[in-house]
Amino acid sequence: MSILGESEKTLRGFGAIKFIDLYGAECSLQQSSIATDNAVWLGIDRPEVKVLRNGWKDVEIPEDALISGRMHLNREQVLRLVIQLNKWLDTGEID
Repeated sequence: MSILGESEKTLRGFGAIKFIDLYGAECSLQQSSIATDNAVWLGIDRPEVKVLRNGWKDVEIPEDALISGRMHLNREQVLRLVIQLNKWLDTGEID
């Protein structure tokens, strides 16, 4: 898996791109199956939960717990994010 990601399909046939962030976390951009809007999922696939106790320690999470690290964005939200990311690419700053 490269930093740029490679296109693939989910088990349900939706387009997805998997990639690794700067900290080595597995991330993805995936077409959403939501029926009420055209949307994507973006973010870390398996967020880690840690506490600072004499260094960072893993937290034991119950199997039936849900920890979400992904954004569910529609086209308008993605457009606004892309505009801000393009400004950051041009200037190296967030304003």
